[in-house]
This record gives sequence, C-alpha cells and structure tokens, in this order.
Amino acid sequence: MGRAGRAKRSSLAWSLVVLLPLVAALSHRSAEPWLFGLYSLQYSLFLLLFAGALSFLVAVLYQFGAKGLQLLAVTLAGVFLIALSVELVGQVYAHFHPAYDVLAWQPDRAVGWKQVPLLRWPWAGHYWYAQDFSVQVTTNEHGFRDVERAIRKPEGVRRIALLGDSLVEAVQVPFDSTAGHFLEQALNRRASLTPAPSRYEVLNFGISNFGVGQCLLCWEEYARRFEPDLVFILVADFNLHRTVTPEDKSAFAPRGQEPLRIRPTFRLAEGSLIREPARDFDEFVRFQQELVRTKFSGGRVLRKKSGFFLRERVLESLRSLSGLLISLQRRWHPSRVAPAESEPALDPATLALNLRILEELGEQIREVGAHFVVVDVARYFNPQSTELSTQLEELCATRGFGYISLSDPLIQANRDGIPTHWNYDGHFDESGNRIFAEAMYQWIVREGMDD
Repeated sequence: MGRAGRAKRSSLAWSLVVLLPLVAALSHRSAEPWLFGLYSLQYSLFLLLFAGALSFLVAVLYQFGAKGLQLLAVTLAGVFLIALSVELVGQVYAHFHPAYDVLAWQPDRAVGWKQVPLLRWPWAGHYWYAQDFSVQVTTNEHGFRDVERAIRKPEGVRRIALLGDSLVEAVQVPFDSTAGHFLEQALNRRASLTPAPSRYEVLNFGISNFGVGQCLLCWEEYARRFEPDLVFILVADFNLHRTVTPEDKSAFAPRGQEPLRIRPTFRLAEGSLIREPARDFDEFVRFQQELVRTKFSGGRVLRKKSGFFLRERVLESLRSLSGLLISLQRRWHPSRVAPAESEPALDPATLALNLRILEELGEQIREVGAHFVVVDVARYFNPQSTELSTQLEELCATRGFGYISLSDPLIQANRDGIPTHWNYDGHFDESGNRIFAEAMYQWIVREGMDD
C-alpha cells in the first residue's frame, strides 16, 4: 500500500476516534430541553465548544500527520506549565490568606445553639482559604456577636434588639461594618442634635442558621431580659423552612451519619403552638465535646488543610457560567423549566406555622411595651417569594406590627451596580449591611420612634 493510502487510512482512523465522542455527546438529552427540543442552553454551548475542539484536532492531524501530534504535545505542555504557574501563585496567596474550621457555636438547650461566650476567632468562609474576607470575630459574655451589654438597661438609654440568622450575626464583616453598629451610630448622631439627647444601643441577637421559631425562643430566653424598646426580625423563606427542620446539616456531625436533630421545632395543633425540643441535644453536646478533645486538641480553632487552588477556581467558574446560562434560558423560555429544578414553593402549612410564630413573638413584645418590626428580605434571595412577602405585609398590617421591605433597596442597589453580598459566601458585604441599617433607620425616623 502506498504512502497516500496509508495516510488516507490514518486520517479516517483519527476521524473515527474524535467523532465517536461527539456522537455520544449528541445522544444526550437535557433535563430542560430548549434548542431543537433536545438540549439546554448550557449543553448546547458545551456541544459547540466540543465540536469545535474535535474539528480542530481532526484538521491538525489531517494536515500535519505525526508533526501534528508533536504540535499538540507542545501545546499541551505549554498549557500545563501555565496551569502549574497559576497553581503555585494561588498556593502562595492561600498560604497568606488561610481559612479555619471553627467551633464557635455551642449547644444551648433553650435555642439549640449559640456562640461561645467570650471567644475570639477568625472567620474566612467555608473554603480552605479566604476567598472574600477574613474577619476577627469576638463574642460578648452572653454568647452573641456584640460588645458587652449590661442586662439592666441604663438610665437614658433606648435599646433596639435585632433577631435573625447569620445575616444579622454578620461574621462576614468587621463588627464596625455590621448593620447593628451602623444603625447605632446613625441614631446616636441624630440624637446628639436634639435638646435632650438620649443614647441608643443596638443589640445583636443574630445566630447562624436560626429559623423563625428559634428567634421566638431567643427572645424569650435572652433578648427580652435586656428590655429593648424596639425589636426587628429579619425574615426570608429559608428561615421559615428551618422552623420545621430539626436537623442542621451545617453543624458538625459524625462523619458518614445522618445530621443530628439539634434544632427545637414547632408545630400547630388546633391553632396552638406546640414546642418540640431537640431530640439529639445530648448527643450534640457529647459529640462537640469529643471534637474539642480530639480534632481541635482542646481548642476551638483549626487551620483548614490545603487543597488544589486551580481546580476550585475552574469548578467555581463553570458553576457560575452554568448558573448564568440556566437563568437566561429560564428567563427566555420559562415554560420549559423542569419542575424538579424550579424553586420549591413554600408549603402552606409551614407558612401558616411561621406566621403564627411571628404573631406570638409580636404579641409578647407588645406586652412589655416594645414595638415589633418585620424586615422582609425574601424576594432578594428568591424572586419567587412574592407570596411570602404579601403574607408578611398583611400580617403586620392586621396585627399592627411594623413592616420593612428590605428586598427593594437591595435589588435596586444591584441594578445600580452596587454589590450587596460576597461573591462566594453569599452573605451581606459592607454595602448590604449599610442598606439593611439604613432601611431600619428610615423606618424609625418615619414612624417617629426616635422621639
């Protein structure tokens, strides 16, 4: 067989080798088909890039033969060296910007858990190095992310209590950049201009992963003892789901086992609130004590083990691109959204239960002569939470509670190009905390609560 025949057979063999994967890729059917009734937008883009790469490979091999293989090998070597350089630079960055595993939250029988009193600890997020921030967090003697506060309210002081989850706790920013601190500063500046100035204290009772039910428990067990004159609670749909979920997947739990049922929960029985204690509380206590003794060697802070910098950056970029393409497809073709992938609707029973808890919380606050305000951030995190926002606003109007739509200014800030949350962590950044504080401040001034 001549050289031309061998070259032809070689080209045909290479064509089959690179085309077979393309045929396999084309046989895939997306869960949310759109283009050609077969592929999603993100999978169509993948097919386009995949087909282009295979076509380029075939063209190089057909044109240059064995030299083409050498050219590809040199190209791959160059890509590898670039990737290695990026990895080395990333490892150096990560070394000087570490992240930590922290046992900053301890079991609390009344509310499930809260921060360890008088603990100073570093927080840089859940990755193995600091991607967005690195903050030194300090808790007061009562186990909250706040400065020291006397339980008995000082003479001439007006107090405001903030209830909620990690969005209120705000360990993702320095204390001076939290919503509570911003609000306290703004109110004291305004008060200093009045003939008989009073002083304000804004107390932070936010704890990570709290549900609405735990906020009620926190009020009953801790916040009410500080005699606040005004109480704000921050609410989103995930706070409602937590109220009926005894497990907490983010808590430290035995590896390979089911999450511990460490959250006190609520249920409704003939219109009455029934409280159910955390069933695994004692196991939670034992397990955390064992963690402190073994993994943390008697402490509560441990530097995270190193990982591969470039791998996580590539995966994060692909997830972000995938999320963007899914969002675009659902905006252009909403009828094609697969039910399993769409945002879950809020269960009516869960909604009713949480509204009843908010009603109970508001009534207890009213009984001690204080005012209760619901800060609604539901649509900011889930644009489909319009029903929840409507129900919250109606509850407040009916029961005489205050209501603030925090979603609107946050969304408007994003439209104006102002980021309000960290890229990777998702919690409020300094701008988000400022907007949160400003919304509460404007409500206080508008309603004359600063008189």
